Amino acid sequence: KGAVNIYISPFEHNAVIRTLHHFEEQGKIKVTQLTVSKDMVYDLEKINHEMVKQKDGRLIIVQKDAAVSAVVDLVEPDLAQIIHEYHHYLLKGDLGAKKDILRKLADALEPKRKELDNLNKTLCSDFFFLVNKMNIRHNNCDPSDKSKYVEKFDKMTKQQKEAWYDGIFQQGLMLFLTIEQAKRTKEIAGFKASLNEK
Repeated sequence: KGAVNIYISPFEHNAVIRTLHHFEEQGKIKVTQLTVSKDMVYDLEKINHEMVKQKDGRLIIVQKDAAVSAVVDLVEPDLAQIIHEYHHYLLKGDLGAKKDILRKLADALEPKRKELDNLNKTLCSDFFFLVNKMNIRHNNCDPSDKSKYVEKFDKMTKQQKEAWYDGIFQQGLMLFLTIEQAKRTKEIAGFKASLNEK
């Protein structure tokens, strides 16, 4: 399948950029140019990476969230982009933006719900329960709408709500990975069966 999301610096050679944009126009990849500050510091958050200092003092760049990196390679480029955006430092404390991303994640998972229910009923049920009761898909903070109002969620602090949203985000990622693992399991079973054939 190859890479879907390609990240480039503003300093790439024109020949490289032309080639990448050719494939981007064909819809085969999505090219994103990394932001570089005046101090020549890259925005590693944008690509789900961070600098980590080793015991010997060396700095290395590592994935910030391996689940994010795994899922963005499995989904459509537009969805991959918003998954990357979720953990960006600019969204810290922005419940509205996180809510929008969670709604899009739920919408992308909804057509796979029956399959997910068969693979991991509890994870699937919990995810969709939470997106329907925590002011993501429905207005659960309006006391005048008794059918949808969830007082317990409405009365939470902003920090509590954000912690729940972050957990729901991780559950959504796990659901995508559950589908991928089911495919792998099937391939492994096929390989095992082929070894037993005479």
